[in-house]
Amino acid sequence: MDNTITEFVWVTETSDPFFHWPAVAAVAESGQPLVVYSKNLVPVDFFWDHPRVALGLTITGWGGTWLEPGVAPPKTMVAHFNRMADAMGIERLRLRVDPGIPTAEGLRRATAVLAGIAAPVRTITSIIQFYKGHDTLFHKLGIDRDRYTRKSGRAVYPEPELAEWWLSELLRTRPDFAGCVSFCGMPYQVAGAEHTGCVDDALLAAIGVERFKRIAPGRQRPGCRCVIAKRQALGGACAHGCLYCYAHKEHLRRIPT
Repeated sequence: MDNTITEFVWVTETSDPFFHWPAVAAVAESGQPLVVYSKNLVPVDFFWDHPRVALGLTITGWGGTWLEPGVAPPKTMVAHFNRMADAMGIERLRLRVDPGIPTAEGLRRATAVLAGIAAPVRTITSIIQFYKGHDTLFHKLGIDRDRYTRKSGRAVYPEPELAEWWLSELLRTRPDFAGCVSFCGMPYQVAGAEHTGCVDDALLAAIGVERFKRIAPGRQRPGCRCVIAKRQALGGACAHGCLYCYAHKEHLRRIPT
C-alpha cells in the first residue's frame, strides 16, 4: 500500500507577493514548496537561497498604462526577467504573458515582451476571459465581443480560432519559442500549444515536488490544470490596480473614459 502523503504547494495568486514579502519569505523559510506569481521586481537573491521556490513573472506588455497602472513598464520587467533567468536558471522560472488582449495593440505589446526575452523559456499565455461586469472594459480595449462564443464555468471564452491566431503571431515573432508556450485555463486544446497548466509537471519537479494531484474536471475552471493540493500563501491589498483582476474586482469601477 502506498501511504505517501500528497504534498501541498503554496502559491501566491490573490495578491502580489512584492507587497507582502514577509509572508512569502516565511513559507519559503519553512522549506515547503512555493510558486511565486508576481508582476514586480522581486529580489533576485531570494531565489538563489531558496531552491524550493519557483517564479512565474507576469509581463503582459501593459505595465504603466491605464490597464495596469501600478505595474512597472514592460522594458523594466523584461530586463528583470532576463536577470532572473541568468541568476536562477530557467527550470524554476516561467514567463507569463497572461492575460493576452486579442487586439492589434494587445498583440503588439505581447510580441514586444517576447522579443526582449534573451532565450526561449517556458511561457504561459491566455486570452482574456469575459466575466460579468466586463462590458465596459472590453469596449475600452476594443475587443470584438462577438468572437466570445464559448461559455465555460462563470466565464465566456473566445472561439478557438482567436487563440490559434494569438499563438501563431507570438511564434511569428519568436519561432524559437515553439514547444515552449502553454495556454492557461482555456476550455479547449489550442492547436500547436502545450496544455500544461500554470504549474506544470517540470516546474514541480524543479522544486522537488513528487506527490501532487491535478484538479478534476469541474473543480475549478473547466480546462484548468492547476494543482489541487495547493494553499494560498497570502491575500490582502495589491497596488498594481490591474482592471481585469479577478481577485480585486473593485478596480472595474475605475475604468477611465
